[in-house]
Amino acid sequence: PWSNGKVGRVGCSFAAVVQARMAFERPPHLTAIWPDVTPINSYHHQAREGGAMQMHMFWALFLHAQDAQEIKDDPEAQETIWNGLRDLRLWLRRMPFQPGQTPLAVVPNLEKILFDYACRGAYDDFWARECNDFERNFHRHADIPGTFTGGWFDPFSSAMTGYYAAMAQKNTTPQRLIMGPWTHMGMRDDATYTGDVDFGPESVWGLDYYFESMARFFDRWLKDESTGVDDEPPVRLFVMGGGSGCKTPDGKLDRRIEMPVEKPSKIAFGGPNLDIMYVTTIGNVGPDGKGDPAQPHAGCLFAIEAGVQGLPTPPARVSW
Repeated sequence: PWSNGKVGRVGCSFAAVVQARMAFERPPHLTAIWPDVTPINSYHHQAREGGAMQMHMFWALFLHAQDAQEIKDDPEAQETIWNGLRDLRLWLRRMPFQPGQTPLAVVPNLEKILFDYACRGAYDDFWARECNDFERNFHRHADIPGTFTGGWFDPFSSAMTGYYAAMAQKNTTPQRLIMGPWTHMGMRDDATYTGDVDFGPESVWGLDYYFESMARFFDRWLKDESTGVDDEPPVRLFVMGGGSGCKTPDGKLDRRIEMPVEKPSKIAFGGPNLDIMYVTTIGNVGPDGKGDPAQPHAGCLFAIEAGVQGLPTPPARVSW
């Protein structure tokens, strides 16, 4: 009696992966979803972005291991995982990893995943599996309302925008995208800054507004209540930038530099007068392990005369 039969799903990171996977099955009661900060292609977004293994996934495997069913009744194995998590920097210094010699060995399936992440450098049948590559299976995704949220400083920013774009093109039901200057969990934080940059109070969502927005979205689609969601723009983006060379006085971007690649990644200014902008880019690797012929320059380093002077990059010293 307490349920009208409509089901909504919400969750971030792995809990958002589960939402997408459920949507492929098209269960009849699944009515709306709100995936937050999730990859949609484990090879490109999560484990091997740019080619090398992403080290944040080494930490993530420990996070999953600490509550793994295989060791739920094994305090000694749980302690091994927690000790490994505490000594994570030490384990990174012991690379390359050896099978059976990492703390993850107490959860064998997760240690196997570690070596898949570390050693499978080319997109192969493993990465093409449905659990790893949602993009190849979006044609099976349920046509239901969705809100897709992410942060510009999250590893999965391109995944969230890509997820929204695919659903907006494919589905007949309303789809929404919300992106801000947040890290993986920053959307639910009250901080106005990310790293060394403060984006001001307009950048803050915070937990209360996050839950309030979520309740309005699900009340609209699960309870058929008028909550104002239908009147909101489908795409809400926090445009970063400010000061000379970034925005005009009325808040508009004042310049755009076209590049022959889809995925520029980092910039730094150099040259005698700091007026050369160096831009690194991400290579596109296809299922055959080769680069995309439509983007032959993807993965290259560009030097651009931007017409503005940058700031020097602070020096760093790394010791092992």
